Amino acid sequence: MKIKNKAVRLIVSYLIIIVAAYLLSIKFFRFDLTSEGRYTLSIYTKNILENLNDKIYVKVYLTGEGLPITLKNYKRNIKEELDEFKVFAGENLDYEFIDPSESKDKEVRFGLYKSLTDKGLLPIETSEVTEDGKTSTKMVFPGALISYKGKEIAVNLLKSAAGSAPESEENVNNSVQSLEYELTNAVQKLSRDKNRKLLLLKVTENLTNIN
Repeated sequence: MKIKNKAVRLIVSYLIIIVAAYLLSIKFFRFDLTSEGRYTLSIYTKNILENLNDKIYVKVYLTGEGLPITLKNYKRNIKEELDEFKVFAGENLDYEFIDPSESKDKEVRFGLYKSLTDKGLLPIETSEVTEDGKTSTKMVFPGALISYKGKEIAVNLLKSAAGSAPESEENVNNSVQSLEYELTNAVQKLSRDKNRKLLLLKVTENLTNIN
């Protein structure tokens, strides 16, 4: 009887392994192991990302030396969110982090600052006390430029409440909460506008054929 029970348990174990392997082969499962729920994208976001028919490119300008610790953490949050977006968009999404203050040439730096501002990214000025007791300031662009099929949109990713420093922990926490919405909204706008143009062309073509 013991041998028979052991054989039954062994068969059941094999069946469980086979079923699990089959499910994993036809469906991608991703479990959220964070208390913030950062890896739980909405069905709406997943649908948009899975139905892209061209590449979305994201340039994030929140990076570089001298960032306050809160913004360093937020940079990590943004990267994690984009990595999650890439899980569902696949090869149709690429991103990079660019330091707008990287150049030592002042004219080059300020030229890039102006270009980013003209495109709609709002800069903030942060201050940090160095080891020798001096205060250093840094121009920071906590946002991204997102492009799709030749179109580009600026997304400011830091939500600033009145009366608090832009890089405050409260502002960063609020920004993390709205991060998926801001990124998804931008992607949806870019892809929707393109689809509307295609629809308009099809309608115009149909009307022409009718006439």
